[in-house]
Amino acid sequence: MAVIRSADYDETVTKLMADPIIRDMAKGLANEKLADLQHDETGTPRHGFMMPALDEYKRRGGKIESHIGGPAEALLRILNEERTVHVTLPAAFHDYLRGTPLCTTPPEDLPRAEAECRRHLDASERLTTPDGLQRRLTFLTEDLNGALDALAVLTAHAEALYKADTAGEAEQPRRERRRTASAVLGHITEACMKLATPR
Repeated sequence: MAVIRSADYDETVTKLMADPIIRDMAKGLANEKLADLQHDETGTPRHGFMMPALDEYKRRGGKIESHIGGPAEALLRILNEERTVHVTLPAAFHDYLRGTPLCTTPPEDLPRAEAECRRHLDASERLTTPDGLQRRLTFLTEDLNGALDALAVLTAHAEALYKADTAGEAEQPRRERRRTASAVLGHITEACMKLATPR
């Protein structure tokens, strides 16, 4: 289902996100599951969350005028930012993965951890950066086991890429391959550290 929002609505939600009342309300939702607060398909607030969020915001003295869902939307954006870890993969690594069984096997035929990794790869965002084309994978801290399973699979592939013994490979391509694998391992390590940090 498509969600239509005006620029004014987004500006108001951004202002609400900076409001100390909303920031404090977000702390009170630290143990709530996102699935209970937002629609899976769109990430928009559930109706049962909108009114209580608006009422609580007003009760605490909130002054920013907004649509009925504004405070709930602001709270969800804060919670999603706090509970999200990104891993950026160089395009060369993503290209390498495309030739492996991880990406050539139908997802339903993959073992659980590899299927979880494949799900994240398929949903990855394509980015153009000064370092070239990259893919950004998003992991929710609420799904810690799934995230760690996917990262373990990526680690195994990065290590295999680094250690690959390609007969007759020239020095420059070998250095590039190892540099790519090292960068991926570094990004995975950072993500694991963020996932392990209590929130």
